[in-house]
This record gives sequence, structure tokens and C-alpha cells, in this order.
Amino acid sequence: MAFNTHQIVRADGAISVFVCRSGGATGCGEVIPVGQPFSVAYILQTGYGGRGTIYVMATSSYAHAWEQAGIDLAWCVPGGCNGWVTAPAISTPGSYVAGLLLTLSDGAVAVGEMPFSVGTSTGSSFDFSLMLSPSTLTVTQGGIANYQIYITYSNPSYSGTTITVQGVTGLGPGMDYQIIRNPPDLSISTARSTPTGSYMITLIGSAMGVVHQVTAVLLVQAAEQAFDFSISVSPTDRTLTSGGSATYAVTVNLVAGAAQNVALSVPDAPAGVTAGFSQTSGTPSFSSTLTVSALQSASPGKYALTVTGIGGGKTHTVPVALIIESAPDFRVEVDPPSQSVLQGQTASYSVNVVDLNGFNSQVSLTVNGLPAGVNGVFSVPSSSPDYSSTLTLTIPGNSPTGSFALTLTGSGSEVTRTANVVLVINPTQTQSQTATTQIAPDAVGGFTETLQQNSLTIIGALVVLVILFGALAIRGRRAVAQPIGAPRTFCAKCGTENPASNKFCASCGNNLKSS
Repeated sequence: MAFNTHQIVRADGAISVFVCRSGGATGCGEVIPVGQPFSVAYILQTGYGGRGTIYVMATSSYAHAWEQAGIDLAWCVPGGCNGWVTAPAISTPGSYVAGLLLTLSDGAVAVGEMPFSVGTSTGSSFDFSLMLSPSTLTVTQGGIANYQIYITYSNPSYSGTTITVQGVTGLGPGMDYQIIRNPPDLSISTARSTPTGSYMITLIGSAMGVVHQVTAVLLVQAAEQAFDFSISVSPTDRTLTSGGSATYAVTVNLVAGAAQNVALSVPDAPAGVTAGFSQTSGTPSFSSTLTVSALQSASPGKYALTVTGIGGGKTHTVPVALIIESAPDFRVEVDPPSQSVLQGQTASYSVNVVDLNGFNSQVSLTVNGLPAGVNGVFSVPSSSPDYSSTLTLTIPGNSPTGSFALTLTGSGSEVTRTANVVLVINPTQTQSQTATTQIAPDAVGGFTETLQQNSLTIIGALVVLVILFGALAIRGRRAVAQPIGAPRTFCAKCGTENPASNKFCASCGNNLKSS
């Protein structure tokens, strides 16, 4: 088979052909050693595809030295493609041409060719050339463009020499690049914020003191604008005291797309802390005030809060700090916790008001629960902590007796703290002696303590004694009324003489019949 390449209908550079020594798309050059298999690599740009023939022919006769027909490249449409085919070794030195003849879907014919030599060397010094394929790429904002890098050396003996990429120029805002070593590719990423337009990308490579560059075009098209938003919070940290509150300014801004509703929340508020927004949701852009309140029970410390916005399938968060400090406070201490005095005496308690967390307001002292007639006076009724005071209680001679719970209260700057003490008022000594003379000697030990504790108990005890003495008197009269000389019997238990007619001892109640 022979043909004249000048008769090809379409040879517009859309097909690129390379001759490579290593049996692939690397180590490409212009000289192939005699008797060594090689590969024919090709690159088809976007829109090219069809049925093709890979061939190698001698330039002296335009006769095919080798060909592989019937290659299906229809799959290259619309994206373009690349590949390679292994060719047999050529034993005859000389000048040759490797090519790809492609019949397109519209019936037109296109060809790409590369001249090379077999068994000869130009003897040139080291050099190389670069090519980016495809020469033009189109991406949308936020997309990635991938170019293949092809390297051709001036002499096959230099194949495999490392080419160092010194840089890539022409990148637009938001763009970045990456070099992939094997196979060599140039990957360029764009951002959604990258301006649309045409960018001339230049790859600069060097090796052995030789520097070359190659260019390609990157077209950036507008991406479909999906909804998105951002959140800002000011300030990013607040300090408050237990029982207090603090505010943050929250702004929700529209970033892209049609505005949708965004709901705000703080999902990680610690125990004892509440968080609320003046506007819990809205359509960006809008502002809201976040109020954070700490209960008195909230533990002091530093907490991380997360301001969260959810809307349109998007979630954005902003971390803020909350520092809770203990509120100024004070403590009321009283000593002793209990006092026991007689009617007509005085009692005193030592009171200390102690500062907690820098409390510097006036604290006033009061006492509640005093029995009737008892008067209480503080030596220092109010002052700023720390300070000491003495509570003196004046107890009249006719005051109620018993045990009384007293409450000492300190109040200041909307803070109230209390301490509890006990006051025991006993009867005077004169009353105790009077009560004692009215009690039978054998009952003194059992009633004395009770008589000292409560006046009602004293009255009850006197009534019991009156009844007891009355009963004894009646029995005595009955015993006297017995006729002289009547039969008598003695109690075996206490020895008391009783009339023989008595069933029980008049003195101790013992059963006389069983004695």
C-alpha cells in the first residue's frame, strides 16, 4: 500500500503522532535503533474519532513498512483520547514516517504524522521539547483541568532525563497546580470564586541547563450558583458571673445562589446555661443577638459554644468562648451555735460576715425567731465584709422558757445569706426551788429536769401530786376508822399493818391474800 500524504483532505493538527522507544508513551524521540521494537503514540483532540490505521512507511518510497488497520477510535468523540500501538522492529536504516490515518464520521479523512530515523543519530547536544495536550481545556468554576505533558528529546540516548518543572504561570485567582510524575500530567484546580474567562497557562521546564516552556489555554466558565451562606459572631468570647448574662452579635450573610431560610442554634450549651436568639431564623442577609445566661448553679469555668446555622442543605458553625466567674458573695458565721440561759439573764453570739469573690457592698444583719419579750441588738448592725459583730439578747424574768430556733440574716446587694442558732431559756432558780418543796422526796429526781424545761409540765406535775396526796389521805382516814381490836394483817412486801379485811396493801398496793 502506498499513498501521497499531500492528498490528505484534513491535516489540521488535531491528530498528534509520536515515536517512542520504550513501548509506550514515554521515551519519545526522533531516532529508533535498528532492530528495536518501538511504539507509535497518538493524541486526538476533542471531536475527533472514527476508524483509523496506524502505519510506518519509508519516506523514499512512500510504501508502508508496517500498518495496523481497523482501529476503532469512535469512542474518542466528544472528549478526545490518546493511546499507543507497538510496531515491529525495522532492520533497514533510513528515514521513515509514522502516522495515523483516520476516517471521520462525516466521511472526511484526517492524518497526523511524525518523521523519524532508524539506526542513525543526529549527534546533537542535549535538548528537549515540551507539549501540553490538549492545547485547550474548558472547566466550570471550582472544576479541575488535566493536561498531559509530552517530552521529546533531541537524541534517544537522553531519554528518561528528568525534566524539572520550574513553575506554571498564567494562573488566575483561586487557581493552583499540581505535577503528576507518572504519567506526567499538569493538574490545575480552580475555585468557585475564580473569575470566568480565558487563561494562557505556561509550563516551564528545565534540564541540564536547557530551559523550555509550553503554553495551553484554559477556559473558565461560570458554575451554577448553589445557595450558600456565612456566619460571623462578635465578639468571639464573653465573660459573665453566675446569675448574669452576656450578648453576642450574629450576622448571617448570603454567599451564593438564591436566598433560603437559615435557622440558628447553640446545641452545646453547658448545664446551667441558656442561649437564645433575638431572631432564631431568617433569609440571609440578616442579623440576630445571641443572649447567653448563666444560672446561679452554673459551674465557673471556660466553655466552648458553637453558633450553628442550618439552611438549604448547608451547615456552617462558628466557635465562641464563654467564661463563667463566681458572683460576689458573702457568708454569715455565728458562734456558739447554741446558748442556755436563765430567765432575767443575757446571751451573746459572735457573728462574722465573710467576703466571697470580692463582695464589697453593705451587709445588714437582722435576727428572727426571738421569743416574746426578748430583745436582740447587734454591736455592728451593717458594714462591708469582712467584719465582726456581737448579737446581745436581753431576756426578761417573765419570758417564756424552752428551746427556740433563731435565724440570723445578712442582706446586701440583692444577696441574702442566713445562719441558724439555738437559744434555751430555763426557769429562774427561785421557781425551781418552790416547785421542788411541793414534790415528795422520792419523786424529786424524776421531776426536776422536766420542771426546768417547761412551765406546762410543772403545772401537770403539781396536779398529779395533788391527786396522789388526796388518795393517800382518804386511805389514811379509812384505816383510822377501823374499830380497835379488829383483826389486822401485815404486808409481806413493805411491812405495813393493814386490816384483815383489806385485799391489797394500803401503802404499796401488794396483794395481801397472796402473801
